[in-house]
Amino acid sequence: MELTLTDAQVALLADQVADRVAERLSRQGNSADGLLTALDVSAMLGVPRQRVWALARRGEIPVVRLGPRDLRFDRTDVAGWLARRTSWRPKGQQ
Repeated sequence: MELTLTDAQVALLADQVADRVAERLSRQGNSADGLLTALDVSAMLGVPRQRVWALARRGEIPVVRLGPRDLRFDRTDVAGWLARRTSWRPKGQQ
C-alpha cells in the first residue's frame, strides 16, 4: 500500500512536528530568553556536545553567535530545523 501526501499535507505535518518539538524544548530548556546551550541541544538530539558544535561550525544548524566562541541556539529555530530534517516513509518503503 502506497501513501501519497500532497505538499500541503507535508507542510502541515512539518508544522505539527515543529510545534511538538518547540513544546518539548520549552519544558526542557533552562533559559528564560529562549536560547539553548550546545549541551541543551545535544541532550535533546541524543548526540555528543561536540557534534552540535561541529554542526554549527559547518552552518548545518541555526546558531546565535554571542561572541567568537560563545554560541547559543534559538528554541524555535532548532525546532524548525529538526522538523525539516525529520523524514517519514510508509511502512515497506524504507
